Amino acid sequence: MKQKIIHIEDDLFFARMFRKKLQNLGLLNLDHFEHCNAVLSDEYQSDPEIIFIDHILENELGANEIPRFRAKFKNTKIILLTGIKDLELIEFAFSNGADKFLLKNEELNNHLKTLFS
Repeated sequence: MKQKIIHIEDDLFFARMFRKKLQNLGLLNLDHFEHCNAVLSDEYQSDPEIIFIDHILENELGANEIPRFRAKFKNTKIILLTGIKDLELIEFAFSNGADKFLLKNEELNNHLKTLFS
């Protein structure tokens, strides 16, 4: 069975690179969205295993939406992606239901390999 993965990211260049990294790991069942509401709406009925949420999105902060994702997807791993290493942000994300926090840096590929191995 293929893992269903959602990636919420408004930077289309990064989204393409991220998709390629996951494809290289054999993960092909990936849906990409630019905004949290597209996944949080009642129309979205999929049950993903993992949701990757970028922290800084156009007109919204991914970390602020984690409680809504946790309420809708109780058994889904929620992973916050960000380009900044901020202890307060990390604590906020975990206290609101995130399962993991990954930096968008040169180590991301190694972290993904570890996560999916």
